Amino acid sequence: MMKETALAELVTYIFETQRNSEESMVFRLADLANLYEERLTQLSSSSAQVHSTRLKDELLQKMSELEAHTKAIAFAFDYNDTMHMAKTVEMIRCQLASKKTTISGSLVSEDIDDSIPPTLLKLVKMIKHGPDIKSQLDNVSTKSDLALVQLLMFNYHQNTQKVPEQHRHSADRETPFCV
Repeated sequence: MMKETALAELVTYIFETQRNSEESMVFRLADLANLYEERLTQLSSSSAQVHSTRLKDELLQKMSELEAHTKAIAFAFDYNDTMHMAKTVEMIRCQLASKKTTISGSLVSEDIDDSIPPTLLKLVKMIKHGPDIKSQLDNVSTKSDLALVQLLMFNYHQNTQKVPEQHRHSADRETPFCV
């Protein structure tokens, strides 16, 4: 799971760098491998060895737009943003639907961690701090990140009404922040 997370963040970093540049970008494999290794170490709390050739093969497999050259990896990027957002939202909504919370009576940090889906926290952190691997390395979960996630969890409704009417909140979705 940690390798997939770090790899997805590395792919996002490549995409964002390319999108924010007006010229075609070239990435050194050694730099990408170092970023990937740092993020793996941060996620697993232990050192991780990265085989750069395997990383290159995974990147080429995941992103058909990449081209491997003897000196660098270059690519042009053209994803359909709407489809990516829809897939992300569907995944998060499925996790929100299955996540139930119970408050133990006292508000401790374990209640906060147990009340939110980890993928929703990752999404909020990516939105607030940036989706690339460097931003994720530099930013830990803040109180505002946790508050936003808890509010989203609390206000989630499985089926939304076409006509706006007052929604009642489910007791199994109450988070410490809202209490």
